[in-house]
Amino acid sequence: MLNTHLFTSQQLLFLCCSNYTLIFFNVFVWCAN
Repeated sequence: MLNTHLFTSQQLLFLCCSNYTLIFFNVFVWCAN
């Protein structure tokens, strides 16, 4: 149970970081243009 919860939290954190990286990249490209 704890291991599954920990894995879910890490996966969620990874998804959030990926989304922020994507947003930052999109803003960077938009500013570059």
